[in-house]
This record gives sequence, C-alpha cells and structure tokens, in this order.
Amino acid sequence: MSDLVVEEFIAVAGYEKFGKVSEAKEFLKKLSFTAYATPKVTRIKSVTIRDDSDYGILFSAIKSKVDIFLTRDKDFLECGVGRPRMMTLNEFEAEFILGKG
Repeated sequence: MSDLVVEEFIAVAGYEKFGKVSEAKEFLKKLSFTAYATPKVTRIKSVTIRDDSDYGILFSAIKSKVDIFLTRDKDFLECGVGRPRMMTLNEFEAEFILGKG
C-alpha cells in the first residue's frame, strides 16, 4: 500500500468530524499489506486531476495493477482512467456485495 494512501487515511480520520486517528491506526495494524514509498509524480499522460498530490496515488494504483480504486473523490472518479476501475463504495457494494451490478 502506498505511503501516501496511509498518510491520507490517517489525516482524514483526524478531521474534526471524525476524530478517529487512534482507531484508524489500529485498523491499519490489523491489515496485511506491503508498504512502499510512492514516487514523486506530478503528471500522468492524458489525465487531469486538480490536486497534484493525487497523481502519486493514482500512479501507484496503476503501477500496482489494482483492479478497483474505491474513492469518493470526484477527480479520481472522472479522470478517465480505464484501469483501475474507479468506483464509489456504494457502487462497489451494489455490484459485488448485493449483486445488483
């Protein structure tokens, strides 16, 4: 898992509306994954994202050949990348858990 993803997960968990940093860290401890340093990427050919720091996360997902990228970030959802497949959690749940896809 990309270090940027881990950092962002903990940062978002710390937002005032969540206040769940310790819970996020405990959750991560229970997961089995290999962490790696995300290379500094500021552009990906034919992709436009407003937040330059998101290019590294997207690059990592593409390089890792993940099948599905779960996000609520509209920039990722509308970036036009075919693989990985960009999905919201609701879309994922409907298709893979509830079998409505």
